[in-house]
Amino acid sequence: MNKLFFGMLLSLFFVFPAQAQEPICPAKILLSLSRSGSACFGLERNEACYGNGAVESAFQGESDAVFTKPGDIVEADTLQSVHVTPLENDISIASLYIQASLTDNEERSVTLLLLGDTAVQNNVPPLPEIVITATGALNIRHTPEINGEIVERLAINKTVIANGRTEEGDWLRVKIPNSNNLGWIGADVGRADGDLRTLSVVGIDTPVYRAFQVFTLKTVENLLCDGALNSGLLLQTPNTFTYVDLIVNGIQMRLAATAFLQAQPGENLTIHVLQGQAELTVNGETQMIPAGAQASVSINEDGMATDAPSPAEPYDLVALRGLPLNSLPTRLTLIDPLTPEGIEAAIAQLAVVEVTETPEVIPVVDTSCRRRTIRSTTLWAGPGLFYDAVNNIPAETSVRPVFQTTDADQDVWWQLTNSNWIQSSDVAQTGECDPIPVTNAIPAPPNNILSLETCASRNGPLRAGQQVSIEFIPPPWNSEGEAYQATRTDPGSITVGQERLYVYVDDPVRLGMVDDRYLRRFSAHWVAVAGSYRIEGKWLSYLPTCTITVPVG
Repeated sequence: MNKLFFGMLLSLFFVFPAQAQEPICPAKILLSLSRSGSACFGLERNEACYGNGAVESAFQGESDAVFTKPGDIVEADTLQSVHVTPLENDISIASLYIQASLTDNEERSVTLLLLGDTAVQNNVPPLPEIVITATGALNIRHTPEINGEIVERLAINKTVIANGRTEEGDWLRVKIPNSNNLGWIGADVGRADGDLRTLSVVGIDTPVYRAFQVFTLKTVENLLCDGALNSGLLLQTPNTFTYVDLIVNGIQMRLAATAFLQAQPGENLTIHVLQGQAELTVNGETQMIPAGAQASVSINEDGMATDAPSPAEPYDLVALRGLPLNSLPTRLTLIDPLTPEGIEAAIAQLAVVEVTETPEVIPVVDTSCRRRTIRSTTLWAGPGLFYDAVNNIPAETSVRPVFQTTDADQDVWWQLTNSNWIQSSDVAQTGECDPIPVTNAIPAPPNNILSLETCASRNGPLRAGQQVSIEFIPPPWNSEGEAYQATRTDPGSITVGQERLYVYVDDPVRLGMVDDRYLRRFSAHWVAVAGSYRIEGKWLSYLPTCTITVPVG
């Protein structure tokens, strides 16, 4: 399933929070949350974004990175700490997408959303890495010994990343491709692109952590929205079945969840599990926490855990109802707190799942097509340097070309799904990719549809003169009557730049055969004109926003 189609499905079928229909927070807070989401749109794995308000940061060593205003994005592993500080009648927000224990080929992230008065300290120092190219058949062994078990073999000219060495320097610790496993190779079996002496001296059992996989959390109470929104860390793993391992304030956490964490030094770290499940382990004692429950761990003045986790108990729904769940990649509705009996039954069920034997997984070679920028590069309004420069995108940004052409200097250009152009020489291609259609004259279809949830057009790139239907779909209503009443509460709006368009609203459509909720589509017609535009949709607190470019000619 391609990324565009998957994004459309997300916008239609993920569960949206019911509180979006009746905003708990005032308009200023909701606008700040919307601006933060727009500023950080397109955030990639292992990146941090300055979302809104006051955000303080410190870097690991010297850095030229800028992290001073909304929309600034930096590599997460360059940061030593991030601290959002409170503002009067407004909210400060910062976002981090970290890899944690997810494997390299999963292309998913753990979301950390800092709110109010919250600080996270990255306790993972920079780890020097060097690329090793095999000069012959290369055996990766389980231990740094000539007779160590061979766990992987690489062909000549294949590369592997070394992140450590033995004290003598005769063995290198390497990352086994497409996994979180480590192995060892002889230092003389490959060609290094750097000085091997810069690698850290490590042992067989020395762990490897990624940026912010080990961190210290500190929060200060800062109530907003009449007490419905407090400072804290909103955390979300990619789903509720793939566990992610973190160490937070000295607590080993195993999560497949959406959770809200608060930590007051000298008191407690409390985790509220909103979806999925979590496990906390301190000094060998583990506590399971299902969705609808919370648990606490005593922490000292330095923020480190001092005691075993408390038993799980029902969470306080009222204290959580203002959380900006719409700002997460996967939206959800807060469930009612579990009863003590419900918590006991859920933990018993989780324990049964834990001991169920997992079938052996046969590794699959990942041949997915990926195209990513190899450096910070510029997007252009057309296929040539004489066109307008639209904006810059950082290295390692994923791109999806739909057409290619060649300019007068024989340089190849790719047109992307957002209509902008990029030089193909700025992009690295891996996996099995279909050829990109070649054309020197791309006729524009007369009609197109632009989804404000995905910021992608469904009939190819937008072209000047097209009749464009701009649409968005707010969270579903709980009944057909509520869906019909919605437009009386707010008829909705769509603006292109400063131009406000007339909005049409479709009749309610039932979400599913067994789901009694209803969707309505808000849309407006626009004749595309060459230029760059900020397009905003709005229905109450639902504010999808896109920035698009319609090329000249």
